[in-house]
Amino acid sequence: MMKNSLVSIILDNYNYADFLGEAIQSVLSQTYCNYEILLVDDGSTDHSKEIIQQYVLQCDRIVPIFKENGGQTSAFNAAFKKASGEIIALLDSDDYWYPQKLERIVEKHKKYEFVQHYLSNNGSGVYRKVNTSINWHRVLNDYGFLYNHSVSSSLSFSKKLLEPFFPLLKEEEMRYCTDGILVMIALSLTEVGFIEEELGFYRIHGKNGFVGKSDFGKAAREILERQHNYTNLQLQDKGFAPIPFSAHKYLRKIVEDMLLSGDISTEDVFVLYGTESSGLYLSEVLESLGCTIYAYIDSSESKQGTEFRGKMIYSANKIYEVKKHYTKILIASSAQEEIRNTLVQEGFKEETDFYRLPI
Repeated sequence: MMKNSLVSIILDNYNYADFLGEAIQSVLSQTYCNYEILLVDDGSTDHSKEIIQQYVLQCDRIVPIFKENGGQTSAFNAAFKKASGEIIALLDSDDYWYPQKLERIVEKHKKYEFVQHYLSNNGSGVYRKVNTSINWHRVLNDYGFLYNHSVSSSLSFSKKLLEPFFPLLKEEEMRYCTDGILVMIALSLTEVGFIEEELGFYRIHGKNGFVGKSDFGKAAREILERQHNYTNLQLQDKGFAPIPFSAHKYLRKIVEDMLLSGDISTEDVFVLYGTESSGLYLSEVLESLGCTIYAYIDSSESKQGTEFRGKMIYSANKIYEVKKHYTKILIASSAQEEIRNTLVQEGFKEETDFYRLPI
């Protein structure tokens, strides 16, 4: 990438008029100025169109794209067709960027074709902490495993990397969560350059299309399976190898490595911290290797006192009270650091009482 690469910003919007102006303004306030805004309105029924038209009159960098509602995939297709930049950056209209966002990603793109960074979690901490010590490009291709990734407003790609796949096929098969599709396609082809800084604000406002509705439990696993199938459809159509997606292969390798090192044994009785997908899949791997699970821990108060897979879910302080019934705790969540701190505060010792996993 050249120092002054043009950045094509795909800003997609559907009925987020209340937040749209702040998203646009956050781009106009960037310290890096060589950009264009491809502002796609996906058939909004609120007053988004009026807001867009006002900004178009003020700024000739904005390319308005008004279309019938078709979902995120069709919005990305419509915008990519008009993109002129060497870098494609995504921004959801209910989020916004901090002023140095573009400056920082352009610098990172000098070395990487795919770049991610952190977003503020509604102004408090990091949304979706990523384990950056792992080579996710290799793990995805070797084991078919990708546990966590940043969302749209933190993603950018070289246009050259994505161009073979646009327009994305069969828009109606994946109307939403298309950011995850692009992550999987990109990671199957190249390594990610990660900027471990909060460069934007991820807004949780109760009307999000995904957060708090389909991002947990069975619904999340069903969406992930659809993403896997849709990703491989795009890859294979363009002559690329499909990703060997697996829910268990990588977790099994982790457990087998821990057994070989002596960190754990099949005689241990385990408690797993986490009751979402990784907790489910890790449970299945442990049991397939002859291990016993006593119970689970979850930070969500609504889950505590209920059961998961027929075992009780405890809080971290309550599990300490029944310590005689188990020998090891495994953190089955991407929130490894936060959970580690919680367990230490409760008196548990890392690599004696509990272990973090490379997920």
